Amino acid sequence: MSNDWWPAPLQHIPAEVPWEEDDVAVAEIRIFNEQPHAGRRSMFSVLVPVDEVNAVRKNLAGFDHWIRGKADDAMDKRLGDKEGIDIEFSDRIFQLNRDVQNREIVSAQVWGGRVVALPGGLPITQDSLEKKGLIWPGFEKPITDDVAAGMKPSEQVYVKDGVLAKFEGRREFQINPKTGSVSFGAQWHVGYCDRVGRDLIRLEIKKLYEGTPAHVTRHWNAFAVKPPSEMALLAAVGQRNIAIRAEEVTFAVVSMGETLAALAQSVGLTDLRPEDFVGLRRRALEYSGWWTFEDTASISRHVPLDLSADGLLDRCMSLNKLVVENLSESTLRRLLAVLSVPADAIATFGTLKLLDCIVRMAQVAASTGLGLSKYGKTIWDRLKKEGTTPAQPIAHLFALYDIRNVKAHKAGDRNKKLAEELERFDITAGEEAAGYGKILDKVYDALSNELGEASAKIEAVAYTNPQIE
Repeated sequence: MSNDWWPAPLQHIPAEVPWEEDDVAVAEIRIFNEQPHAGRRSMFSVLVPVDEVNAVRKNLAGFDHWIRGKADDAMDKRLGDKEGIDIEFSDRIFQLNRDVQNREIVSAQVWGGRVVALPGGLPITQDSLEKKGLIWPGFEKPITDDVAAGMKPSEQVYVKDGVLAKFEGRREFQINPKTGSVSFGAQWHVGYCDRVGRDLIRLEIKKLYEGTPAHVTRHWNAFAVKPPSEMALLAAVGQRNIAIRAEEVTFAVVSMGETLAALAQSVGLTDLRPEDFVGLRRRALEYSGWWTFEDTASISRHVPLDLSADGLLDRCMSLNKLVVENLSESTLRRLLAVLSVPADAIATFGTLKLLDCIVRMAQVAASTGLGLSKYGKTIWDRLKKEGTTPAQPIAHLFALYDIRNVKAHKAGDRNKKLAEELERFDITAGEEAAGYGKILDKVYDALSNELGEASAKIEAVAYTNPQIE
């Protein structure tokens, strides 16, 4: 019998060339429900060490599966008068069986396999990192996989944090903005790194090659820069990156929620928690990582120095969502009601104005010595009559809220309007000449500082022992 013989219903199998398909299937279980005879096909792929391929070739017939169909002349001839036979080849075994009810129907079971590719040639090609390697600033010779495997932990490379842009905002990747590490599920991980200064990431080069796909290593290489001098590294210690700023803003919001919840507790609203005010809970952020939540992840993405105006506006919208939109209007209104603020006086106020009322009342309480939790009505009356300084203690939050509307302006007016709004952050015209990166840094710092100051004002007077009866 010819070694290339296959039953007619299965003759398509040896003609298949998996590598010519757009999507290469590495495993498959397919059910054929065609009537009147159904079938099933199971296909699995395995990686085998090169030195064991020949041993595997001798046992390719140890696989399966089966299909049923009408007997053709070739199968009928081989079966003869028998109910079933085995036909063995080196790479496959056929078991032909006549159907008990209808002898014209044959079940053809097949066990077999084949070697579809070997390393060193098409369709599998050798990656250039194995022989040619990559040039990294700070190293004279190309670094291949073998060279990297022998390197020490102290041998490191530097890349711009723009390397993260490819992965930011994509659910399939996990980014730690504090270190600059990136993971793709359990498939690969670029770790053993830390952020240096405002926009650099330092990596252990051995780990960048180890267990990381070649295309990922090349991506990091494309953002490589010359290692900073010792003096530059010392200067970088005092520089703050976006992760530091994003963390400060996030936990400044959390602290505001905790302060408001403490004030609420002091006036009998014992059911209110920090997250009821600001939508964030410290324990959850610390347990899972503050950067792993959607709203916080969006404000922790890298910020290039040459950031565009649109990039600044997009980031301000993300900041507004975290800082302003998460404020609970109903909860703030409920607290002000218990502080004896007339409902009609604040009926038209949104969340920022409601928060502003609480902070301004805290300022009056501090200047008068009255306890905010006990003398809310008196403090409100003094506020409406005499005002307080500053008149708008959360001015930067209001400015952030207003910036979100700038993008709706026509292109010709947008930059002018943006410049006007940025003046409220003490940013002067011309600072944007090199890009909006450093301007955005100032926005982050202003927001976290202002939130911290506002929280401190409320906390300082919430439990003041009143001197005036």
